[in-house]
Amino acid sequence: MPTQLVYAREPFNSDDRADLIFRTRDGVHFLVHKQIIMTWSPYWEMQLLALEQEEAETWRRKLQYDSAGNPIIPVEEDSATLDALLRHVYPGDAPAPEGFAEAFALLAAARKYEVTTVVKLAKRSVAGLADTNPLRVYALAAARGWDHEMRTAARAALGHPMLPELYAQELEDLHAGTYFRLLAYHRACVKEVVARTADLHWVEVLAAERGWQPQMGRCQIEGCGGAWFGKHLVAVRKALRARPRAKTLDDPQLLSAALGGAMVCGVCRSTAYHDLQMFNALLAEEINRVLEGIELEIK
Repeated sequence: MPTQLVYAREPFNSDDRADLIFRTRDGVHFLVHKQIIMTWSPYWEMQLLALEQEEAETWRRKLQYDSAGNPIIPVEEDSATLDALLRHVYPGDAPAPEGFAEAFALLAAARKYEVTTVVKLAKRSVAGLADTNPLRVYALAAARGWDHEMRTAARAALGHPMLPELYAQELEDLHAGTYFRLLAYHRACVKEVVARTADLHWVEVLAAERGWQPQMGRCQIEGCGGAWFGKHLVAVRKALRARPRAKTLDDPQLLSAALGGAMVCGVCRSTAYHDLQMFNALLAEEINRVLEGIELEIK
């Protein structure tokens, strides 16, 4: 008695116009259309065209066929991954992957089958996961040899204190050298970013380009002398040592503390808010420029 095939969810379970079947590694069958698959996937375009050539007779004989004579092609992906991939190829709603396993599996499949639109979507999902758990993404990407995602995770890790706060179970399988290079990247970013708050000559150059005449630090009022701005720089350096990225400057507590100090001076209080906004904007630009020049070493 023939084995009953297990089919995928709609719309891949019943279609008289389907002319190809994918069988996943967990035994689920997807009814699909060659023309759609070949349009979206250069990989399958090449494979299916090759299947039609005379030289592929041996390959065709090894394949199984359904009752309608459609070839059943086995694929390495599980049904959840193939379902997610196909729903981004076919018309209709296709939710973005949410978990680590789903996002990484979808990205791997999309890269394998060269479905560029899904590669871009899955990359965004992985980048979003890196924002909240950079070490896990870094370790998972390193295990797969994905340089782009490793660098994405390393950049996202700049938004987190590295030690001892960050940990992920996947670190247990990460090579020590790979983890060391992540820490070295983080230290290099801290060094260069913090240095931009120690020597502020670059501020004068950028301020002149924007027609801004900063007043902070130039106050001559006794008891002030711009001391509040000096304290602000100390606080900014401390924050950037922990999280060396431009977004760190968006912490409202940093701005609030600085303005609180400036309010006691009758001169500074009128310009402090504008000066701080301009300074933070220029510093953010400078931080981003510096970080662009620092690259994670990958071996």
